[in-house]
Amino acid sequence: MNKLIIELTDWQTGLNKIKLTKLLQKYAGYSLSDAKHCVDAFLSGEVIKLDTESISFPISQLLEELSLLNVKHKIDTVHPKAAYMRGWNDAVKVMEGKRKPYSDPDKKTWAALGYRDALRRETSKEQVWQKHLVEISREYGVVG
Repeated sequence: MNKLIIELTDWQTGLNKIKLTKLLQKYAGYSLSDAKHCVDAFLSGEVIKLDTESISFPISQLLEELSLLNVKHKIDTVHPKAAYMRGWNDAVKVMEGKRKPYSDPDKKTWAALGYRDALRRETSKEQVWQKHLVEISREYGVVG
């Protein structure tokens, strides 16, 4: 099963910082300080990624409110296995000296899980993926 990610990519003049902070608290479940830091980072040019699995309200309602706040957004899908394999392949390239490592590979993402498993490489990536599929899906949600 693919997972939806809503990316807040850009903002237009007239953005109400306080309303966006409250929106992140309401939909994403952020604390006030987390929402403030997230909005400040967004205003300085970073992209905010919201995982729709943690959103309890209808996504259409969130997208409508983002449009009212003049926030540009896009919806992306992530296939967990593809992200896991991408993390694995990135770790192999780092070990071979073909690229620099992630700035923070320990984040709880599919790619980071693949990255960490590749560093402990004992069997092939497909075998490791199959071995961890059940435990990963329990911790991070349903996988397809």
